[in-house]
Amino acid sequence: MGGRGQAGTVRVILEAAGLAGWPLAETVRQIRRQCGVTPLRAHRLANGWTLAEVAARVRAQVSATGQQAPHVNHPNVSRWETGAEQPSARNLDALCQIYRARPDILGFGADYTDQADHTDEHHGGTRPAAEQAGPSGDREDRMRRRDVLRGLLSTAGVGFGGAALDAIEGTRRAVTEALQRRSVEAGTVGWWEEQAESHADAYRRLSAPRLLAEVTLDFDDLQQVLAQRQSLDSQLRLTTVTARMAGLVGILCVDLGAIREARRWFHTGQIAAEEINDRSLQAWLFTREALVSLYYGSATDAATLARTARRLAGGTASTASAMAPAVEARALAGMGRGTEALAAIRHAESVFENLPRSVTTAGVYGFTEPKLRFYQGNVFARAADPNRALAVHDQALRLYPAHDRVDRGHIQLDQALSLVRQGEFDEACHRIGQVFLGFAGDEGIRPVAAQAREIRWAIPERFRRHAAVRQLDEVLALPPGAD
Repeated sequence: MGGRGQAGTVRVILEAAGLAGWPLAETVRQIRRQCGVTPLRAHRLANGWTLAEVAARVRAQVSATGQQAPHVNHPNVSRWETGAEQPSARNLDALCQIYRARPDILGFGADYTDQADHTDEHHGGTRPAAEQAGPSGDREDRMRRRDVLRGLLSTAGVGFGGAALDAIEGTRRAVTEALQRRSVEAGTVGWWEEQAESHADAYRRLSAPRLLAEVTLDFDDLQQVLAQRQSLDSQLRLTTVTARMAGLVGILCVDLGAIREARRWFHTGQIAAEEINDRSLQAWLFTREALVSLYYGSATDAATLARTARRLAGGTASTASAMAPAVEARALAGMGRGTEALAAIRHAESVFENLPRSVTTAGVYGFTEPKLRFYQGNVFARAADPNRALAVHDQALRLYPAHDRVDRGHIQLDQALSLVRQGEFDEACHRIGQVFLGFAGDEGIRPVAAQAREIRWAIPERFRRHAAVRQLDEVLALPPGAD
């Protein structure tokens, strides 16, 4: 596949098929040969369908026979395509119907018939009857319809009867089928919205690399959906999904220390949010991008991005209206502007109190109470109010779920900073070392490690030769997560 990747290779093959007028069988064969995929997946890619669309078509096909629609969704189709799961008899029959192919052509079972006169050079064996009635059959039907309609033209409407009506109806059906192939069904849009929520729920439950892979794989299918004809409502909803999922990829890249990639994904999200003029969504993306600068770059840049987000959010009851001033407060505290930082965090808290539950319980797409307390403690620790910081840290740790080890690690490091401010250097060094050594390398260690080293350098110079400080320096020189 060279450097194009599967999606790029399939796109090139489909373009070549369109220019050369290949039959579907040849397109399938080329996709199988060049991409190394199963016959079932090759048929889907050759038709330009997403996994969710195939699932919807299977449900519709079974329903059309008078049976109850099966509980078939995107993961089921994916498992059928990889061989991890076998479709039931009725679902296999539906697949054969929608792809107009025999089971063996789709990779299920084998064809043991001996019909040499049906040999197809593209398949190297028996050509299925379904394919004989496929694209070439469609072309023959189209030619017959056109002959009938041309006859109407030549006779100026004389003889307008059954054949002409059949030709007109056949043309209508062909147009309808073409539109249905290109349009995005309401169920497909709803499925993508659910998928975006599912990925958000998995944040910090799955490792960052695994979730990043899952979300990015879904983007391969999502871009195919975005290329299809859509109603205005579907376009709005799908573009919103695109922006949110792009933001999630950016957040995962931040956790993994992939800074350049994170900024690029946030930019992609901004393009989507701008397209639908969703200022709240734009503000959320700017707020999340501000954290890149906060952890890996300049506190000044972080404050600037956070202020931009605050302006975009305005007076809306949205995630960014509370989170942006909280991020700005963290940046200002890091710059030593404690009074301004405390004012910003107080503003964030007042906005938070009036946010709807849909925002305060929305996880990574929202701004929860644990997150607010985390940010408050961070600001208090840096704005010379360590006693208040320690109390808020304890509250935040009680609220945070055990699986969110990354934010809990940040909070524990903020506790260590408060201890540094109080002159408790031995205990501070012990806590920093515990947090640093307790992380596995694939679970967001990069921003935590950056914070650990930042706090280490907050210890006054005259104390840096103490035994606890020297031991911490040795720990921080180790790879993250080392024993």
